[in-house]
Amino acid sequence: DRLAYSNGIVQAATITSILGSSVLFSVLFELLYQGGSDPHTILQSIAPLGWGLVVMTSAESWFAFKIPNTGVREDSLRFKAREYLSLGYLKRNLSLITENRIIWLCIMGLSLFWGVSQLAVAAFPAHYKWVTGDENTVIIQGILAVSAIGLIAGSMVAGWASRLRIEFGIIPIGALGMFLALITFATAKTVPLMVGASVSFGFFGGLVIVPFNSALQYLSPEHKLGTVLAGSNFIQNIVMILFLMGTVLMVAIGVSSRGIFYMAAVLTLCASIYISSKIPQLVGRLVLLPILRTRYRLFVMGLQNLPQTGGVLLLGNHVSWIDWLILQVASPRAIKFVMEKRIYEQWYLKWFLQWFDVIPISPTSGKKAIEEARQRLENGEVVAIFPEGRISYNGQLGEFKKGFEMVMKGLNHPIVPFYLHGLWGSAFSRAEARYKLVSKTGPRRDIGVVFGEPLPPEATSYEVKQAVKELSYQAWEKTVSRMDPLQYQWLKRCKTRPFKKAVVDAMGTDMNRIKVLSGVTILVGILKEHLKEEVRIGVLLPSSAVGTMVNMALLVMGKCPVNLNYTLPSETMEMAIEKAGLKTVISSKLFLKRLSSRGLKAEEALGNRVLYAEEIMKGVSEREKRKAFFRALLLPSWLLKAMYFKRVSLNETATILFSSGSESTPKGIELTHKNLLGNIKQVGAMVNFQDDDVILNSLPIFHSFGLTVTTLLPMCEGIPMVSVPDPTDALTVGKMVVRHRATILFGTSTFFRLYTKNRRLHPLMFQTLRMAVAGAERLKPEIRDAFK
Repeated sequence: DRLAYSNGIVQAATITSILGSSVLFSVLFELLYQGGSDPHTILQSIAPLGWGLVVMTSAESWFAFKIPNTGVREDSLRFKAREYLSLGYLKRNLSLITENRIIWLCIMGLSLFWGVSQLAVAAFPAHYKWVTGDENTVIIQGILAVSAIGLIAGSMVAGWASRLRIEFGIIPIGALGMFLALITFATAKTVPLMVGASVSFGFFGGLVIVPFNSALQYLSPEHKLGTVLAGSNFIQNIVMILFLMGTVLMVAIGVSSRGIFYMAAVLTLCASIYISSKIPQLVGRLVLLPILRTRYRLFVMGLQNLPQTGGVLLLGNHVSWIDWLILQVASPRAIKFVMEKRIYEQWYLKWFLQWFDVIPISPTSGKKAIEEARQRLENGEVVAIFPEGRISYNGQLGEFKKGFEMVMKGLNHPIVPFYLHGLWGSAFSRAEARYKLVSKTGPRRDIGVVFGEPLPPEATSYEVKQAVKELSYQAWEKTVSRMDPLQYQWLKRCKTRPFKKAVVDAMGTDMNRIKVLSGVTILVGILKEHLKEEVRIGVLLPSSAVGTMVNMALLVMGKCPVNLNYTLPSETMEMAIEKAGLKTVISSKLFLKRLSSRGLKAEEALGNRVLYAEEIMKGVSEREKRKAFFRALLLPSWLLKAMYFKRVSLNETATILFSSGSESTPKGIELTHKNLLGNIKQVGAMVNFQDDDVILNSLPIFHSFGLTVTTLLPMCEGIPMVSVPDPTDALTVGKMVVRHRATILFGTSTFFRLYTKNRRLHPLMFQTLRMAVAGAERLKPEIRDAFK
């Protein structure tokens, strides 16, 4: 997880030591040098520097022997002098580091950087003297040494960009920066410009060597890592010697120092173009990532589950047109995707997809595609298939086709499941425009890739789908953990479109968002006086504007609303009140009277704990309401938060829901803010809101769906809500649906059967409703047919 970041620290420390020592010894040389040209005199004057080097190398040897022994060794390996002298070791080790193309390209990239660096160090003193006429070694070494500042910064930036993954996309940027820095070296005529070129060369070099080093370590087989790293160092040193010899040769034939820098710049540019062409995902990330990062924020989980080497089949969900890009960005290994041939054959895409080695598949070419995928796996490559076979229409996992089972038949490579999160609702998904708007929680959308533990090659489509589904839980956990509690999201909706309709109820209340916000702030001000030290507050109200506002006001205050089930016998309700430790229950005189007329004696259970909504609002004048309205409309969100909102954590208890008590005493279930917010976001993703959607809120607030989905969800997601206090009142439900064009209705099969059999219902009611496919499939056939 921290490999690239650690490499950044190592590179920064190493270069700082090398260049810092160069400056230090140059300064000491200038101080000790007595002048003259007699070699014997010069050596005598600078002898302390030689002894200093002896002391330092002795210390280095001591530190080397202090490196702890891991206790892991291969006893069967023995050094054989004949094998060494006949270059057998060299040939075998070179074949090891060249068999993986990415590893070899990383080594060549590192070798190029150090070779060019060696050239710059060798050529710069003469170049500086030629340009400025000065030969002060302290200034010369100082200009070279400041590249360490740039390299430290570049290494840290590379480590930051590669946190929890290896970011290859910055390598072409680094190579281009090195090219420009070398051109600047060649043309600079002043010391400040040379210093700038030196710092730039170091900075962009850091962007190159950190991901190359990290990839080299990550992609090498663990049991061969030491050999690969030794081979890499061997190649790098050979290239550095060749560059040094080339520099000497160019000077001998009369090439100027400026010409040497130009040639190094051109070589760097050509090498970067070559490496990019051989690793196409580099250019893809370079071109597309800056665009994506303006709108998306990526997290990666479970990267350790992706094997470093060998064939791997990736299988996961398919929710957008850019799934392939996000998956490739998350993976340090190149991925070969299997794609529908109809899309592959588009003239404006084909050249691009061929460059990425995409495998086209169609019903007529399925056998060929399967064979090619099998061959890629046998070659040790990573192949990705989206087993759903199409981009999702509702963001949910669809059927996993069994084609990949044919790919894996007889092979012994692991299957790694993955889950792409957050792309449903993006501009590249098939989500409705309204859901795309409400699902975005900030300037950048959170998207993630979660890799699961490898599955055996014989895993079935059902097993793979279950594994992907389990990964979705981890992704949701991560996403919800980074959100603010729902009351803050509700405030954001209110301030975004303040005059859009928010709540309508059967008692004639019709309020837009800003009116609801002003009403909640009034309630917060009043309730603070009544509920000073209490945390859990009972609520006995029907699905209505008042019930919604009271619950939201309590959440804003950091209280825990406990919505009581008013259909319970008074004795059972009293047990629930005692269990929750409620000292105050907010209710309504009118509502309690209606319950009493239906034989429900809720007032007996409440006793003297009741706080009536009518009395709460009685003392609020019209002037105070207008002030609250304009305050809610004009004040910025941050100030409203400071004035009214108590900060709570996602893991604090937000509400308590009680069971019916049909099995002995009622049980209280504590739900955290994270529970509520997670359910709201997940249900919202499934419903896929449209611009004209209106939710019918008929389920009681004490019901889990009634509180979470039909009360808090519309407030949090900004969907208009039509409240009906009694879901069994089929006639009122029908009237409100038609009058306010409700499109989404939640309920049980009992309610649906009641609505479809009631002949007094307006026939237009069912023409306004649209049903989520996932929900419709679960209804009993006769009810589903009635809705159709």
